[in-house]
Amino acid sequence: MILGDAPVGRQLDQLPFLPRSQFEADGAGLIGFVDEQPGVARLAQRQIRVLNPTSSMLLWSATAGMKAELAGLSHRLLDAFSPRATILKILLGLTVFSAIVGGWLVLQHRVKMHTPLPDAEGPQGGCVLWFIGSSSIHRWVTLEQDMRPWISHNRGVEGAMLPELRQRFANEKVSARPDAMVFYVGNNDIADRKSAAETAAQFRQLVATEMAKMPGVPMFTISVKPSPTRWPLRDVQVAFDQHVRQLAMRLGNLIFVDASAGLLSDGRPGPFFLEDGVHLNPAGYRVWAGAIHDALVEHLPAPATQHCAKGRPTPLAKG
Repeated sequence: MILGDAPVGRQLDQLPFLPRSQFEADGAGLIGFVDEQPGVARLAQRQIRVLNPTSSMLLWSATAGMKAELAGLSHRLLDAFSPRATILKILLGLTVFSAIVGGWLVLQHRVKMHTPLPDAEGPQGGCVLWFIGSSSIHRWVTLEQDMRPWISHNRGVEGAMLPELRQRFANEKVSARPDAMVFYVGNNDIADRKSAAETAAQFRQLVATEMAKMPGVPMFTISVKPSPTRWPLRDVQVAFDQHVRQLAMRLGNLIFVDASAGLLSDGRPGPFFLEDGVHLNPAGYRVWAGAIHDALVEHLPAPATQHCAKGRPTPLAKG
């Protein structure tokens, strides 16, 4: 076989790629090169003569030095396809992917922390309620219908905890003020293994931010719901509710709405939750709506509730 004018070693050094192959040697000093694809093989971009065009077996004469170089090349090629090399490539790919996704999530979080809560636009004026909280507020798709005749703004944030809600509320413009705010907070913080005292301290910061931003606007906060999936954390939830209840007793414009009893059946979570065991179903939201309506009538000035009870007023454009 003719391999070309250049030394064998130099030709092998210039080899850019070779299909995964099997090298065999016999006692007569011949090396068999089994190509996975029949036809013409190239070595260092040079054509080599195929002894049998109908076969994928190529044979050529080789010196002992060439045989050693080919053997080393075969081991390197086989190593490239070894399980260890494959695992390392997969791990490298996962690392790069994780870095990209992680960077994107950090960027999104920073953007969110500099924006106000959702649903900042929409009708403003009399009889307006802001509902602020985590996914249990965000997923209340029948909120407008359940809370009529009030104008309800769903300002819930999926998966939010108290620090994010406080920061995003601080980004609010003060040109629009609701008649009252309704909070549902603390559940995700407790699920994140925060203590009742830590969660209550974060809630006090949210209340302080609201009072500084919009003084005089009444705040209603709903008790943590006794969801089945988070039932093992119920003691912490009850302790947090007690902190909030005590804070409401000290503040004139914070009202604690105990809606938990209506979601229990024989002391356990009742049929008011979705299959995920965390979020409310339509029946559960009706329990919430009833408790909030009662609290609004009891604690807001009678002229305001009577005015809103006559029917939804004509909304005013946001100033």
